[in-house]
Amino acid sequence: MMIQFKPFDKQDDHDYEAYVAVHNAVWPNSKASAGFMRRFDDSAEPRFLNERLLAFAADKPVGAIHFGHNFEQDHPQKFWFELIVHPDYRRQGIGTALYERMSAQIAPHDPIAFESSTRENEPDGIRFLEKRGFELGARQIVSYLDLGTFDPSLYAGMQQRAAASGVEILTLGAYMAREPDYVRQIYDAHHEAERDVPWYEAGGGVSFAFFARQFEDNPDFLPDCYVVAVADGQCVGLSELWGSEATDKKLYTGFTGVRRAYRGHGVATALKVLSLTNGKKRVAANGQPPLVETQNHETNPMLQINLRLGFVEQPASLVYVKRLFKP
Repeated sequence: MMIQFKPFDKQDDHDYEAYVAVHNAVWPNSKASAGFMRRFDDSAEPRFLNERLLAFAADKPVGAIHFGHNFEQDHPQKFWFELIVHPDYRRQGIGTALYERMSAQIAPHDPIAFESSTRENEPDGIRFLEKRGFELGARQIVSYLDLGTFDPSLYAGMQQRAAASGVEILTLGAYMAREPDYVRQIYDAHHEAERDVPWYEAGGGVSFAFFARQFEDNPDFLPDCYVVAVADGQCVGLSELWGSEATDKKLYTGFTGVRRAYRGHGVATALKVLSLTNGKKRVAANGQPPLVETQNHETNPMLQINLRLGFVEQPASLVYVKRLFKP
């Protein structure tokens, strides 16, 4: 079987559709959309390497790789990649060829570390990474909440408890209407809170420019489901809940966090409850509320909050790291 490899053209819609076709064959329960991928590429800062490659068999997309600087680490020699091969075309050297092509493109940057991920129920992905010297860096617990079973009345009084400690819980839509500088406010709270999120190494976090672009012309942005906490004139916490162009049956929790000075008063739970309550109001084409997917490091206290709210654990996401030590 002849495999053809094609550099990715970010101006070609067909290339995005080809990548999505492979992605959704590999991850049918976490489908992506061409629009989501294009927005990511459009948001990437020019100083970051951000590339994709495609593999075809008889004009059918069968493999893909997305790679570049690990923008969350913000280091010129640290890189990240997603490598996917269609389940029907594995063990034919496609993944190896994509990996080698990526390595050749990154080599001039003198890399010192690579990061990638797979799921614990994906033995092919685990074998591929471990064979190439990758080691487990972090275990992220994936969990789902069926909003059809979520009962907000069980958590009545959470917003009042937060209010008693001087914290107001409201949707981002309401906050945007009264705070012109809402993006900077949210970013600063996000940046402080994420420093305490467990990870295999400290990172610098995403830039303000990258963060701000997620609110611009983004159909996955849901102002009624993205919730913030406000106290003393500033944003002190947030909980992100995003839509998906790929399916109306699923929502995705992004980051939930609270500034250190405002923890211990139920603020994080109050944020989650309002976000999920509003998410429950959204109805898919099948007439049912959507499913919510989230991920938490196995030692993150937010995991226990989610489990108390009714989230159910799924096979974990495994983050693998390869460190290159120069003589």
